[in-house]
Amino acid sequence: MATRTWYLNEINFGGANNHVFWDRDLSSIPSGINYTNTGWNVGRTSASNFALLENGSEVSRNTFSSTEPAATTSGTDTNVTTFTSQTIYGNCYDDNTVTLIPLKSIALLFPYNVVFEPGDFTFDFVVQADSRASGQGGRVAVQLYRGFFEYNSGSGSNYNRTLITRYSGSSATLSWGVGTTVTNLTTTTAQTSTVTYDAAPFLNPPRVELSGGKTAAGTAYLGCDVYWEITNSVGGGGANNNCDVMLMYGTSGTKFTSPNFRKRAFLAN
Repeated sequence: MATRTWYLNEINFGGANNHVFWDRDLSSIPSGINYTNTGWNVGRTSASNFALLENGSEVSRNTFSSTEPAATTSGTDTNVTTFTSQTIYGNCYDDNTVTLIPLKSIALLFPYNVVFEPGDFTFDFVVQADSRASGQGGRVAVQLYRGFFEYNSGSGSNYNRTLITRYSGSSATLSWGVGTTVTNLTTTTAQTSTVTYDAAPFLNPPRVELSGGKTAAGTAYLGCDVYWEITNSVGGGGANNNCDVMLMYGTSGTKFTSPNFRKRAFLAN
């Protein structure tokens, strides 16, 4: 079965932080493995604690909680950044030019109005400690969503999104897709936590659709929320307060793989 692959990249909007997104073209990403600005300061936090990703930031160790984040079934993101992709990265797959970076999530660089073929969505997150490791371990988890800009909502920056239901066996679930565990992180060797998100195996036909909003200008996006779960705490004294885990880009290993897709038939482009 044919698939499509996107790679983690980073962009600066002129602010304090860079933001990460899924980019279709590995050749536009700097060569070599690089730390992004996005990750978690784990510190000495105990095992079985969780913290959501904050795009462009290293999440504070004080943000971790012993409660797994709830899977958000629907909602509106107002804290997003947009830019015109044609002026920076060339033409899109579609003719649209607005690109979305949710500041709490990772989105595809380009907008789509498409139908995906049946198959799994797979996320490979390459992680590595930057400041200090001390043998920490953990794993990522993902919830996948689709949504669209509501351009008639004033500023045009509101993004309405809906969770894509994940399947476990034959049962639909709103739970997170939990990744494989990485152990004994170091500051020199990258490891990969992989999530397989089985999105629609029992629909007839099996598919995930992305479609625009209530206006003709509505443009669909696919994105994901991510959290880090600590599975092995470093403990110890104050020196371990800087233990961290950062997402890596500039490598073909950090990628998002989807089933192949086709444009929705009603689109003129």
